Amino acid sequence: NVDWNGKKQTPNPTVKLNGRILVKNTDFTISYKNNKDAGDATVTIKGKGNYKGSKTAKFHINGVKMSSCKYEYKTNKEKTPKVTYDGKTLLKGINFSWSVSTKEEELYSHWGNCGLCNYSKMTRCEYTYTHTFTGKGKYEGKKTLITSQEKWKCPCGTIFY
Repeated sequence: NVDWNGKKQTPNPTVKLNGRILVKNTDFTISYKNNKDAGDATVTIKGKGNYKGSKTAKFHINGVKMSSCKYEYKTNKEKTPKVTYDGKTLLKGINFSWSVSTKEEELYSHWGNCGLCNYSKMTRCEYTYTHTFTGKGKYEGKKTLITSQEKWKCPCGTIFY
């Protein structure tokens, strides 16, 4: 396995036959396929000179771990987070998928009015957001981040930050 770096990966395997180490470009040639992006790639060794035949093997190019990325986002789930790696912004749907779940916990109540209705009891709630980022393409793995935010909630459904 090799790590992705944006360039074609060309590992040089040691080629042996009957205990003898063969010499690249003298005894054999090497070719590669699908060796630039993360995922499975192939290397083909083809005999040359006194050596005939070929052998193909797979190797894996490890993608960028989602845990290596930088995350910037608001605590409310309506905003798409900004995810960057090495100064480059990743694109939601292309480089990663994002989901968020919300848990609401009532902390305490206060008599008051939201100004939009006739209710008089406001509730202070803590909202906990669990953000899950899943890599796509050359980005691999998952990253889960948890944020929380307190808000006032009125029985009419109005929420105040």
